[in-house]
Amino acid sequence: MTTAGEALDAAAAGALVLTVNRRLAGWLTAEFDRRMQQQGRSLWPRPAILPLKAWIAGCIGTLGLEGRVLSERQVLRLWEEVIEEDLSAHAGLSLLRIAASARQAAEAQRLLLSHEVRNWDSQASEECRVFARWLSRWEQKAGERGWLSLHHLPALLIEALHRGRIEPPSRLYLAGFDSLEPVYERLMDVLRRAGCDVEVEPPPEQVPQGGYRLCRAADPDDEVRQCARWVRFCLERQPDSRIGIVVPRLDEYRGRLQNALLAELDAAGCLQPDRMAPVNFSLGLPLDREGPVRAALTLVGLGGQVELADISWLLRSPFVRGGDEERQERARLDLVLREREQRVVSLARLRRQAARQGRVPAFVDLLDHLLGWNRQGGRHLPGSWAERMANLLEAVGWPGDGKLDSRSWQAVDRFMELLTELASLDPVATPMGRQEAVSLVARLARETEFQTDRSDFSVQVLGLLESAGQHFDHLWIMGLHDGALPVSPSPNPFLPLALQRQYGMPHADAERELAFARNSWRRLLHAAGDIVVSWPAMIDGAEYRPSPLIDTSADVLDLATPCAGPVTAIAGSRRLVAVDDGFGPPLPPGRIFSGGTGILRDQALCPFRAFLHYRLLAEALPEAESGLDGMSRGTLVHNLLQEIWRQLQDLDGLRRLSESGLENLLATAAEQAVGAFENREKRDLPPRQRMLEIARLRRLGRTWLALEREREAFSVEAIEKDEKVRIGGLLLRTRVDRIDRLADGRRLVIDYKTGQPDHRQWFDDRVTEPQLPLYCLQIPAHEVAGAVFARVHCRSSDCRFYGVVHPDSPWQGNLQRQQEKLFAEKGWDDWLQLVEHWRRALAEVADEFVAGRALVDPTDSEKACRYCDGLPVCRLLERQQNQQDSEAEA
Repeated sequence: MTTAGEALDAAAAGALVLTVNRRLAGWLTAEFDRRMQQQGRSLWPRPAILPLKAWIAGCIGTLGLEGRVLSERQVLRLWEEVIEEDLSAHAGLSLLRIAASARQAAEAQRLLLSHEVRNWDSQASEECRVFARWLSRWEQKAGERGWLSLHHLPALLIEALHRGRIEPPSRLYLAGFDSLEPVYERLMDVLRRAGCDVEVEPPPEQVPQGGYRLCRAADPDDEVRQCARWVRFCLERQPDSRIGIVVPRLDEYRGRLQNALLAELDAAGCLQPDRMAPVNFSLGLPLDREGPVRAALTLVGLGGQVELADISWLLRSPFVRGGDEERQERARLDLVLREREQRVVSLARLRRQAARQGRVPAFVDLLDHLLGWNRQGGRHLPGSWAERMANLLEAVGWPGDGKLDSRSWQAVDRFMELLTELASLDPVATPMGRQEAVSLVARLARETEFQTDRSDFSVQVLGLLESAGQHFDHLWIMGLHDGALPVSPSPNPFLPLALQRQYGMPHADAERELAFARNSWRRLLHAAGDIVVSWPAMIDGAEYRPSPLIDTSADVLDLATPCAGPVTAIAGSRRLVAVDDGFGPPLPPGRIFSGGTGILRDQALCPFRAFLHYRLLAEALPEAESGLDGMSRGTLVHNLLQEIWRQLQDLDGLRRLSESGLENLLATAAEQAVGAFENREKRDLPPRQRMLEIARLRRLGRTWLALEREREAFSVEAIEKDEKVRIGGLLLRTRVDRIDRLADGRRLVIDYKTGQPDHRQWFDDRVTEPQLPLYCLQIPAHEVAGAVFARVHCRSSDCRFYGVVHPDSPWQGNLQRQQEKLFAEKGWDDWLQLVEHWRRALAEVADEFVAGRALVDPTDSEKACRYCDGLPVCRLLERQQNQQDSEAEA
């Protein structure tokens, strides 16, 4: 049932066939061509089939209105100009969203024209009064230039027919219309009186009995999965059949349908990035989502200060010159910028960094052009900015050196058309700045629906309006719950509600929406011989009933077709092989593996984590944060205390300081700490932030030194001391923050912490903070006084030492009392037993790493997994979820 016989007969007889929309015109033209081919004809005149509005727009030349009729973009821009002017004069309206208000005002104007409303109550509400003021100003501006909108044309065409200025067609056939607006009704009457044979395709009047089957789905995901299986079933039985899927709320279903149909109709395609289902969607995606267009908008939108996310995306984009040739070096530059953790970078600084790195000449050239673009100021008309944007894109090699696929090329062409549309706004726009022009073109791209030409596909996914007049072999009407058809009224806020009801304007009230829904429902039920109607029983936890238009006593769909998704396809085409992934290749005998103590920490936390980071050298890219992150603040604290003790040397040096001397020391040390951080990171902190950090460091240093002043005598033997330590087959680099020589000659090993440390894990079978124990093993046991974390904080109550000390060491405080409990829990009574535990535990972990043990086996999920970047790879969370699901089912 894929014909529209009367419309095609009329076209064959030479009639002008006018359709309700462009999609129906395209389908009828294709059906006409198919009919001619079936008749054995190799040549035939092109049928006169086009949308009604396109025919009226084609009469512009006949009416002598060339250059006077504004495009839809120009009409909206003129409305925006009018509203902006009005807002500047009426401060109380400043909260209005100009673009959205302009669209609603233009629609209100269209409704007045299409329903031929001559007089209306402009004082009915504040909104009506505001719109009347806007409309008067819009008409004044348009009148001064002799401008008209497309919606003025039907009335002018009627007047021209009355006066005999144009020749009417001999025969006209209207297809796909449930009803005509008053101005078009009058136009048809005038055409008839002028001698035109006007025929209107009659809408169905009755609902066929038993003409469909029902499918009650659990939710929208279940609904689209069943629909996709049904589509595959229909195509397997009849490959050349035409299948329609009509969805009243297509925007809510589009993504789900795309994925489900791709899985069923092209399971292997699910494994390919950006693969589209072999289906034609009437609803496209916003143009700004397409890769080349996003790149263009990013380029023209970059200012003097650039977000790291935009820089990173641009460095990885293939849509600029050198994107492929310089790919590796640009990736390195991206990593360098991420490691500096600056969320915003100036273009000038970025250019210097790129030039300093070298090997990215095309990217440096791109930055030079962007710097020149940012120097362009002044206010110009949109056409001037459109030309400058096009010149910039050409200069930087957009859309790239590589070969684009068909979709990308179509997106590039559509964006260039958009720049032309931007230039077309010159007659109705005022001069604007660069940022305003960039914002305008970005908004136009966001509002522009982009769709590739896929009309020849046998599966068509349509919205309710786009389905008008279409016919199919099989039809699935989806999402028909009680909130989707009929829809809730949404009258235009700028026109009196009584006026909209009086003229029966679209969306005016529930009665109007119910009438529209019934007409659409009847038409759909005559659109195919095989129809399925479905609705979801629940959406986001809320229950829904079927639309009141549905006869729930109809037969229920019995779909026994199994799923053919990618998992099924892959599993059915391959033989699964079990692999023990708990071990990777061991290190070659005799090879010394060099690294830091992070190897032992990661291996103790989770063997897979160590294998990922140190054998596969895989890690997540750094993410920039606002301000300084915790690690950077910790580095500043280390720098501060390093400089303080480099000057003080011992406890006596601290106690000899006067109050003013302490203040000078803290000020100098804080300044040098920040300076050292800036030099290492190769960046300058903003002045305000720098001042705040120095003040914070001074407060923190004063608080900490007050605690250190209460200790027993000590001298600082080493600061930030680097060592190489051999353990098992590993050669590890370790750096200890500080080593103190106590009064009895023994050494205390100290590690600064700004967070909450946990020294109790030193007693665990797997030591997850190995740095201090490993360093202690390099000192003769009788010389070790202890190992402690020094928690440094601005609050004195949070400043303290955590760790273990030799029972005989000259240490005041409660460390001995705390560790007695830990020793008792392990059954130890000797300090040397703890040292031996460290030696054995660290050696076992090192041997595990050398042997290649890579099992996903976190010691403590909270410690090992909370901040681990390997979760997407190890799939531990997925395994835990499966286990929980199994336990719940049991």
